[in-house]
Order: sequence, then C-alpha cells, then structure tokens
Amino acid sequence: MFRDTPIPVLSVTTSPLTGDGMPTELTDQWRQVLDQGLGGGAATSSYLAHIARAADFIGYLGQQGEDAFTVTPGPSGGWQAVATDGCAILQVGATLAPFPPDGDPPVSGTAVVRLSLPNPYQVVQYTEFGVQLAELPAGFVLTRQVWQALAQPLLSRVVAFVRQSVRAWLDLAPDEDVSGLGDALAQATQEAGEAAAEETAEITVGGEAVAEVAVVDFSAAFPPLAGLAVLAAVPLILAALAKNFVLRLQVVNMTDLDIEVTVPYQADGAMTVEPADPVLPAMGQVTDAWGDRSTVDVAYLATFSATNRSGYSGLGFLLNLSPAGSDGADVCAVVSVPWGSDNTIWLGDTGSDPDWGGIYDANSDADGLLRVDHGNRVLAVSLAIDALSGNADTYDCVLRVQPL
Repeated sequence: MFRDTPIPVLSVTTSPLTGDGMPTELTDQWRQVLDQGLGGGAATSSYLAHIARAADFIGYLGQQGEDAFTVTPGPSGGWQAVATDGCAILQVGATLAPFPPDGDPPVSGTAVVRLSLPNPYQVVQYTEFGVQLAELPAGFVLTRQVWQALAQPLLSRVVAFVRQSVRAWLDLAPDEDVSGLGDALAQATQEAGEAAAEETAEITVGGEAVAEVAVVDFSAAFPPLAGLAVLAAVPLILAALAKNFVLRLQVVNMTDLDIEVTVPYQADGAMTVEPADPVLPAMGQVTDAWGDRSTVDVAYLATFSATNRSGYSGLGFLLNLSPAGSDGADVCAVVSVPWGSDNTIWLGDTGSDPDWGGIYDANSDADGLLRVDHGNRVLAVSLAIDALSGNADTYDCVLRVQPL
C-alpha cells in the first residue's frame, strides 16, 4: 500500500528532572553498606568492587547489542526494556501523562533509566528526564489512540540511545595520555544522542503506521548517561591501557547543601575523570517508576579517577569541598599514591587563603591510616582507602560528606 503523502513525524524533546549523574536510592541497607565501605582496607575494597560490577555489565551490554533488552508493558500504562546479565539489571522505561482534554501539545511523559546492582548490597541508581511532544505537524490530529500508541516507539528511541552510548564508550580508544577521559566519554555520549536523534520509530494504530516519532533532542540525558559511563566504562578503558597506578574516588553528598567539589592542586599524575559540573547536589527525591510510583530519597555521587603518567611515578591530588552558603566551612582532602612509598589520605580545614601546594606537601607523608575523619561547624567528612600499598597498584577511596 502506498501513501499519497509522507508519513508525519512527531518530534519529542527532553528536559532534566534529576540533574547530572545517577543519584543512589537512600535505603537503610545502602547506608549500612556505605558505613562498612568507609571502614578502610578490605571493607572499602569489597564495597567498591561491588560498585565496579557495573563495568562487567556494560561489557555485557556491548556484547549483546539489541539482544540484551526484553521489552514488556511497564508500570502505569507505559513500556519498559530490561537487560540483565544475571546479576546487574538495567531498566529503561517510558510513561506518558494522561491524554490532555484538548489533545494539543504540550503533552508530556517521563523516561527513566534505573541501574540495580545485585544483592547483598542492592545499590539502585536512577536518572529521570521529562519528554515533551513538540508542535504537531500541520494538519495532524493527535487522537487518544495515537497518544496511547506512542509510549512503545518512544521507548525504542530511548533504548537505542542507551545502546549507542554503550557502544561509543567501549569503542573509545584514548592514547596513553588519558587526562580528560571523562570529557571524551561525555563527547561520545553526545554524539550517540545526536545519531539516535536522526532515527525514527513507527507509531501504529490498528496495524497501520499513522506517524513516526523522533527524539530530536536527547541533551537532558547527556549528563546522566555520561555519569554512567564514568562509573562503568572508565575501569574497562584504564585496564586496557595497563597503567601502573590507578586510583578511583567516590564522593557521596549526604547533606541538604549543594557542595562544590574541585581539584585545585595536582601533585603528580593526571586526573582522568572529573564531573562536568563541579556542584554535587544536595540530597533529593525521585519518583520510583517501578512499583507504587512513590517518591524515594536519593543521594548524589561524584566519581573521580586518576592515573600516573609513567611507569616510575606516582599520583597525588588535593580535593576541596565547598558547601553552598557556608563561608569558611570548606574542607580539603589529600590523596597521595607515591612511587616507592605507602599511600596517604588526610582531611582538614582549607582556611581563608589556602596554599594548596603547601597543604598537600605538609600532609602527604605516609602515616599508616586507612580511614580519616574531620568535622567543622557545618560538615562531617570521612575518607577511606582500600590499601596502603600493593593491591595490584589499583586503589579505591570513598569520601562521605554528612551534616555535622
């Protein structure tokens, strides 16, 4: 059957709902697990090894391609695509708001990407972004039937973006100088979104294609997906490069304040990953699209990664934490992984006129501590490292910020 006129294309745009990154659901179980992860030594290693399961899962997604996802009806009349390697689970969902009485845009819905890492820790991370139908093509009438048929093809476009992003991350081949690896992953995510935006999916009613849908703007999803790339793809890339020293640092904001997290001083090595936005948001809420659609508390995480520049050098940097609206309450952290000596971690106040290099030099000598704590009138900060030496020269740190 031939159509006399081209099939109309409905354009969908996105808007951010959870901001940058993929916040973690704040359950009592996860709080306990994080407490254990801050114990230093084997406890820290066990916690972050569990988080690193995301890297294994991303590798699985890359191998399986389109076959990784199973599409089924989802909650609240929407659709979902689920992928699992038997341990980790990735759910991608699309749910539309009730059909508007007048049938005119703006009509909207929500897309959700939810990563669940396996028991016993059951770490759950979310990202949500709004989807909006743009201006309708001339002469096209949006009926209730078309609106109800839109969710599944819309989901297919979101899943295509996730798949193309994963493929782009795994295909990334940085040279030996891996500084700025996070930027390269963000760029790869953006390019995957732009490629996915050029493709369409048919909307069928009664077995007949009545329109196509294209997500013409995935930009709201770029930062969260890039955050997933940092979590999951960076370990694979760095392992392939066989660097002598690799350090990963997870920062968790468990306060009601936005915190600016920066690296004002690099003593040695290179930062391979830093958040695109230095502001780590305060604790918030997201809507759990699976189950009863209740709101759940979440905490935002930032991931940093560093490596040495050559086989006979170490790495070290100073991290500064600056809570919003709290002058004089900054806290800084020293992390030192030297060549030929034990690792060091340290926490302290920044002061009013900091000499970053001086602070680092004064507090980077080995002291044998696997965990340190520091508090001021606003923040209580804990920092742990999994080993002081050995450990296949790959080290993990966890830093938690709480209210005093």
